[in-house]
Amino acid sequence: MRDIRLRDLAAGTYLGSEPEWIARFGIARPAFREAIRLLERDRIVAMRPGRGGGLYVGKPDPAATVASALRHFERMGITGAETIEVARALCPEIAARAAGTPLDRQRLRQVTPLALDEVGNQAGLTILPLLLQILRAYGARQFRTAAAKSSASWTALIDAIAHADGVGAYRAALTLFPAASAAPSARRKRRRETYA
Repeated sequence: MRDIRLRDLAAGTYLGSEPEWIARFGIARPAFREAIRLLERDRIVAMRPGRGGGLYVGKPDPAATVASALRHFERMGITGAETIEVARALCPEIAARAAGTPLDRQRLRQVTPLALDEVGNQAGLTILPLLLQILRAYGARQFRTAAAKSSASWTALIDAIAHADGVGAYRAALTLFPAASAAPSARRKRRRETYA
């Protein structure tokens, strides 16, 4: 992964054969194949069999990143309510950064309110929309509840972005979610005590 990132290798770039990698790291074939399987799952690399085969740089797939993050969130015991808290902080930033970029307003009026990942994608942002997509996927029920209550805020948000009003977009995004409760959940308290 470090080679791919440091050398800024494009998808489809040949990285070498299985025997070359095994010799390079001095590891057993089963260990190498398991490592590659994990990297393939997240679409970081692709192993092609046969003549002309070998290890190639994979094509990034946001869906693989989302799936991996969801598995991790599940293992950590993160709640849907916690994802709403993070989204409440993240959405205004996306809205403010998107302000003034040319957006397809008609399309945005048709998507589910709180689909700020779509706003971010249209504005050319990368990591923030991906983080929000992960949060929306994990806290789906809470997001649906919030979306049902926020159509007026969504309209105000889209209008502010279209008029290059970064402050207005930020403020409108703040109203998309109810304020987080001040008392941490018992589950979160237990998790803090576990990691303390």
